[in-house]
Amino acid sequence: MRAERQLAQSRLVAQIAAGDRGALQALYEIYFPHLACFFSHLTAATVEDLINDTFFDVWKKSGELVAAASSHIWIMRLALYHARLQQPTAATDQSAIKYLVYTGSTRAEVAEILSLSTHCVDALLTQTRLATSHRQTPCANG
Repeated sequence: MRAERQLAQSRLVAQIAAGDRGALQALYEIYFPHLACFFSHLTAATVEDLINDTFFDVWKKSGELVAAASSHIWIMRLALYHARLQQPTAATDQSAIKYLVYTGSTRAEVAEILSLSTHCVDALLTQTRLATSHRQTPCANG
């Protein structure tokens, strides 16, 4: 299922690189709920701005995205880049890690998205677990 989703997203990215705004809208609709959850530690207005900034970069840099091994990782890295610009704190990375792990990303994927080693991800996961002693799912509202 994951491979099929990645293939469908790769097709959309190729269409975006060819200038297809409809494909951009389709990818935006796929990612909006994920990114809204990814940014859930921020205000709603900030979240919308960050998602729009992320997808502006997807449009501008779609040629790079076509060549990327994983469009999901590439998009999430763009999103994290914008979140770190907005709020450059450990809370941003911890929120990202919680979301990524909860949604099934592997440690290697989390490390790649955050541009960290898997050892750093393990340390951040430990800190995150200690900071949230009660298991709370990200985006319980959405």
